[in-house]
Amino acid sequence: DERKAENRQTMNLIAATAYNHGAVDNLLEALLKTGRNDVIVYRLGPPAEVGENLQKKCLPQCGDVTTYLRKADIIFCTTMFAQNQMLEENKASPGVKFTDVLIDEAAQQTEISTLVALAKKCRRAVLVGDHHQLTAEVRSSAAKYLGMSTSLFERLAGSRVPPAVLD
Repeated sequence: DERKAENRQTMNLIAATAYNHGAVDNLLEALLKTGRNDVIVYRLGPPAEVGENLQKKCLPQCGDVTTYLRKADIIFCTTMFAQNQMLEENKASPGVKFTDVLIDEAAQQTEISTLVALAKKCRRAVLVGDHHQLTAEVRSSAAKYLGMSTSLFERLAGSRVPPAVLD
């Protein structure tokens, strides 16, 4: 753990994200059900939004969380929380860089919310979803008219990016 903490910038740190807190909790619960005790995970988000059974995995909301982050293998958070100030570089912390970002239900997210999660300049991004089911939720008719209800997932599916289809 000490070597891992010292070399966090070169170690793999995964962000497992989804559009809302319930979906993030589902991802974390699925991992915990596997019984993998060798994976250090933390849940980032307002405790009031995190499922009661997952509170013990929450990072503290104030103070220096660098010690926790340097030991982590996976951080679970919403796509918008992936850019939380607790993860940013500052005088006291080198910040956190995700090597990999998993975005679950990516077809249900607006393009901009997906890009927020990817803004940490990850090495690899995995977008999971089905653009033939639910689409990105946009309430503004003007935004819909401007094409903002098209998810990045849907845009990629309509391009020449080859998908990986799981059975």
